Amino acid sequence: MDAFWQAWGYFKKHWFVFFLCFLLGCSWILITQLMPQAVQLIVDEVIMPALGKVPEKQSSSIFLPLLKSIVGQESNITKSLIVLIVIFAVLVFYRHFAHYVRWNLGHSKAVDCEKDLRNTAFKKIITQNSIVLNRYTSGELLSIAQSDVVMVKDIFLHYLPLSFENFLSVIIASFFITRIHWALAILPITVGVAMAFTARIYMKSMRGVYNNIRNRSIELNSCVQENINGIRIVKAYAAEAQEIKKFDERNENYKNSYFNHTKVWSRYTAIFSSFSQVAYLGSIIITIFLGVKGQITVGEFSSFVAYIGLITNPLVNMSNNIGQLQQSMVCANRLFTFINTNNVITDKPNAKSIKGEPHLSLDGVGLTIDSKPILKDITLDLPYGKRLGIMGKTGSGKSSLLKIMSRFYETTQGAVRINGTDIKNQKLDDVRRQFGFVMQDVFLFSNTIDSNIAFYNPDANDEEVIKAAKVAQAHDFITKMPQGYSTIVGERGVGLSGGQKQRVSIARALLKNAPILLLDDATSALDLETENKIVKALNSEYSGKTLIIAAHRAASVRFCDEIIYLENGEIVERGTHEELMRLKGRYADVYKKQQATFQEIS
Repeated sequence: MDAFWQAWGYFKKHWFVFFLCFLLGCSWILITQLMPQAVQLIVDEVIMPALGKVPEKQSSSIFLPLLKSIVGQESNITKSLIVLIVIFAVLVFYRHFAHYVRWNLGHSKAVDCEKDLRNTAFKKIITQNSIVLNRYTSGELLSIAQSDVVMVKDIFLHYLPLSFENFLSVIIASFFITRIHWALAILPITVGVAMAFTARIYMKSMRGVYNNIRNRSIELNSCVQENINGIRIVKAYAAEAQEIKKFDERNENYKNSYFNHTKVWSRYTAIFSSFSQVAYLGSIIITIFLGVKGQITVGEFSSFVAYIGLITNPLVNMSNNIGQLQQSMVCANRLFTFINTNNVITDKPNAKSIKGEPHLSLDGVGLTIDSKPILKDITLDLPYGKRLGIMGKTGSGKSSLLKIMSRFYETTQGAVRINGTDIKNQKLDDVRRQFGFVMQDVFLFSNTIDSNIAFYNPDANDEEVIKAAKVAQAHDFITKMPQGYSTIVGERGVGLSGGQKQRVSIARALLKNAPILLLDDATSALDLETENKIVKALNSEYSGKTLIIAAHRAASVRFCDEIIYLENGEIVERGTHEELMRLKGRYADVYKKQQATFQEIS
């Protein structure tokens, strides 16, 4: 129920409109229930007298006093027919009017609330800590921001109002049946109680079913999305058959989850329908018995048949709404579980701004993720303009160290400081503005090349874009493309090679012109010559800025003022290139082996 009340928090701003729609819905139900009362009088006061058969018993219709007050106590078939047609027409008009106003008002406000809820979900995705996001697949996040939000909206727009209206329909129909004869209400009420107990079991069963359907749907969507994004890898390894088999398995699981849903739904639908039919047939038998005895009129019999339908059909609809409500509550629980995960990196109330050239320092920094130590006791001093190289094997913590500096991760030990102030006490936007980050996993938007380069500053002019591209050694290949800088690169940069994507990514970071440039294995797909050109251009065009390079190739960091070598998240060696070579440790060993390999290739 916590998820329900949290969801209501997004819809309560339009509570008056929803309450008005609820009243219109109730009035619609009432009008629907009154229509058989008018039909009952048409039969008893018009058709039967016209056939020369005066009912032995006075009609129980609530419109009878109104009719008598207009027509008079003496029977007047023509006048009675006109009055009853007018009453019936008014009821029909109001019924359609209430339905139109209710759904137009309700949908407009519900969609507005849905938009707010989707904005909250998307904002949470954008601002959430990377550690939390790594626990979700992209397909699951997409489901949270889209289908789960729609299902939450339907709780307040459809399932709750309709469930209450169906319940109200049963109550009102039972009341009118008792006006005909009290004995006619016994069977419908008894069956209604039995259905209510059965519905509780149904709700519990359907919640588990919908949980399973949603999980299988996420698995299927993730499989499709991964194969779309990794289609080149699939083709390169000739793994089409393997991926098709994987998809078939997940598709089969998804199908089976729906088969299970159909099985449970059909079982309980059959039970509810059986209850309804028992109530219907049993009541008809009782009505016939009372009619033979002259205790009900022909008009009352006709209205009773209508009221039985207005009891049995809502009971079945209630069972369906309950099932759908369980599905919506499953989605609401998952949505608000994600939204309520308070691991978002945000500003503290009195966060400070960063002024002046950034002096970056790390004091005994440690990082632990899911009880696994990633970084241990990292201490660095990086005055503005210093160049730092970071070496280490895969998994040694190089990327995590860069993310700690730019506050993608929060430190679990020690502190990262800019100008002597812990970055946790500084404005997050200010911290992120200090860094131009070229990540190891290059991502380009499905847009033009110049739009990707100018991502941080969409208003950048052509000269600024071209300058950044030239420093990143991207200008030459860009100008050779069909539309030059206006070439659409495709989703995730699928139209470019790995090296080309890296150079566009470097240009994007350079255009930001941040005081600290982070390169996370940013030249791994480039040849040595291109890499050397980029390094020389950086030293020429962006000299004086802090440069931090994480790389596997020693040649990428040998020019740095200080080089650290990481192993299992700890600094095991540090110094200049010359000092580390004299140390003859891990760095020197890697450098010698790489140089030997390059010479052999040459």
